[in-house]
Amino acid sequence: MKRLLIFIFLSIFALPCLGQVYTCVNIDGYWGKWENSQYYYTKGTTDNFIIYHTWRHPSEYTFKVVISNYFRPDNKTKRRHWKNNEWYEYSGYVEWRMPDNYEIKDALYAFPNCPSSTKYKKIKLQATIKIAPYKKVPSVYNVWIKGYGYGLGIDRY
Repeated sequence: MKRLLIFIFLSIFALPCLGQVYTCVNIDGYWGKWENSQYYYTKGTTDNFIIYHTWRHPSEYTFKVVISNYFRPDNKTKRRHWKNNEWYEYSGYVEWRMPDNYEIKDALYAFPNCPSSTKYKKIKLQATIKIAPYKKVPSVYNVWIKGYGYGLGIDRY
């Protein structure tokens, strides 16, 4: 009975965090602070996922990350990266929906938020995606586009 109560208590607090997104932006070489993007979630796989607003359908995603040369590291590689704090580096692209009147630098300040009352343009940009060392599954991605960095912290989905 005691175990059941503990499980129920932990489940109540753990379930709402699944797929939660935290963001951080690098402008002119400086990282901002991590923000809890509480109304945004992720859906997808390690090498292909979207970020979307919880009140919208996932097909209306704000940001999509696709890693084209992803490989699943074996345990030996994971241990080496973990021990040396060596980030994995991949190439790929991002698709980003932003208001028509925004340029990339303007949209950084609102990332991942985009006002819902404006028309969107979808842009596709080449990116370098770096993944922080991990033991089981990746949770921190740094996406680099045209000299700007987007830090994505993901509580696994």
